[in-house]
Amino acid sequence: MPRSLPVCRARIRWFKGAYFHQFWRDRLEQFKKSENKCHHPISNITFLNQTATTAHVNVVGLLTDAMGSKVLSAESSLNYEGGLVKGGGVWKIER
Repeated sequence: MPRSLPVCRARIRWFKGAYFHQFWRDRLEQFKKSENKCHHPISNITFLNQTATTAHVNVVGLLTDAMGSKVLSAESSLNYEGGLVKGGGVWKIER
């Protein structure tokens, strides 16, 4: 993240738009080429605010790495916060 921006503004830029999509396309392409398999087991989802079609959630979990699907190791804990939208009866991450 650029150091010249306040953290909150840098995060907004990081998680939106073309930069977000290109970052994850590149990242997923790297994973396809490697034997690493990252998993995100989720232990808790807390709905902070919810309407009929939107929700603001906090998600707690674990980031694991399975090198070549042979060795599983815990890399980090996770704490995501974000929005969900409901469409067609299904909740999806708001992009």
